Amino acid sequence: MYKVVLVDDETHAQDLLSKMIHHVFPGKYDIIATCHSVDEAVEKIRNEEPDLLFLDVNMPQKNGFDLLDELGSFDFEVIFTTAHDDHAIRAIKHDAFYYLLKPIEILELKSALIKFETRQEEAAMSSKLDQVIPQKKDNNLVKFTTLEFEHFLHKDEILYIKGEKNYSYIYLENAKTILISKNLKSIEEQLADERFIRVHQSFLVNGKFIDKYDKKNNFLHLKNEEKISVSIRMRTNIFKYFE
Repeated sequence: MYKVVLVDDETHAQDLLSKMIHHVFPGKYDIIATCHSVDEAVEKIRNEEPDLLFLDVNMPQKNGFDLLDELGSFDFEVIFTTAHDDHAIRAIKHDAFYYLLKPIEILELKSALIKFETRQEEAAMSSKLDQVIPQKKDNNLVKFTTLEFEHFLHKDEILYIKGEKNYSYIYLENAKTILISKNLKSIEEQLADERFIRVHQSFLVNGKFIDKYDKKNNFLHLKNEEKISVSIRMRTNIFKYFE
C-alpha cells in the first residue's frame, strides 16, 4: 500500500478527501497521518516517510509552499489542493506533479492517482535497471541519465550528492557537476554502496573523501576543503562508517 499524508487546516476537507481516495482505489492507499498545520506536518513527514502528500496551499500562518521549503529535499510526490487556481505556476515550480482545485472532482482525483502510480512504477523499474545493467560489467560503475547524455561514472569519482526536492546535483572529484532529475533517496538506492554515507536529508557523501568531522558545528570537512552539513539525527552514520 502507498503511504499518504493529508495536510489541510480544515478537518471536513481531510475527511472528504480520505473517503474519496478509499472510494477510488480501495485497499491501495493508507492514510498514515492527517495534519492541520505546517509545523505538525513537518514532524509527521520526517517520522513517517510517506509516498504521497496531499497539500493544501492556503493555511493560517504558514502555507503549503512554506512546508516544502522547510523540508528542503524530499522523497515523496506532492499533489496540491486549493480553492484558488492562481497558485498553479508556483505549485509547478515546487515540483508538484498534480494540482487539484477544490471542490475536488472524483475523476480529477482518479486521474491524479493513476499518474502517481505510473510514476512510482516507472521509478522502480528505472532504479532496478540502473542497478542491474552496470553490475554485469563492473560493480564500481554507475549510470546517470540527463536530457542530453548518459553519464557512466566510477563511484570513486563522486565526492558527494546534494538533493534539492526532486532533483540532485552530483559533485565529482574533477570539479564537474551533473544535474539529474532524481531525488536523493532514489540515487542512494541506485548506488547501493556502503562507501556512500547519508549525513543529512540533503547530502550523500563518499566516505573516501572525508577529512574530518567538526562535532561542535556539525560539519564534515572534505579533502577538497568543502564543508558539508551534518544533521544530528544522521551523524551516527559517520561513526558507523569508520568502525
